[in-house]
Amino acid sequence: EISACLVGSEMCIRDSGMSVMLRILLIVFSVITSIVVIHKIRKSKLRIDDAVFWFCFSLALIVMAVVPGIVYRLAELTGTQSPANLLYLSIIFILIVKIFLMSLHISNIEEKLAALACDIAISKHDKDKE
Repeated sequence: EISACLVGSEMCIRDSGMSVMLRILLIVFSVITSIVVIHKIRKSKLRIDDAVFWFCFSLALIVMAVVPGIVYRLAELTGTQSPANLLYLSIIFILIVKIFLMSLHISNIEEKLAALACDIAISKHDKDKE
């Protein structure tokens, strides 16, 4: 969508959609993310399920950058003011969901760690009695 704006005494035309620079940045950062994920997998510092998430996330960003019509159409359907706003909102939502899932996972690990610490303490106590 193209809109007119007034800057000083000059009229300018602004494209409120996804700029070429935004699309290039999406592709570049998605490729960098994929390279980092592959590197971390090779060094065994990233679980496969996390790697799948980041690959899918990167792939989705690349698709949206290469085929911006998808984002434009979704922006129309959702009534979002501009496709870039929808893109940012989507990324923020996905990352918030990921953070929530990671919080659940961390809570589960902390419970297991506490139970394990109790088991070790009991084992040491039993050994000391013998």
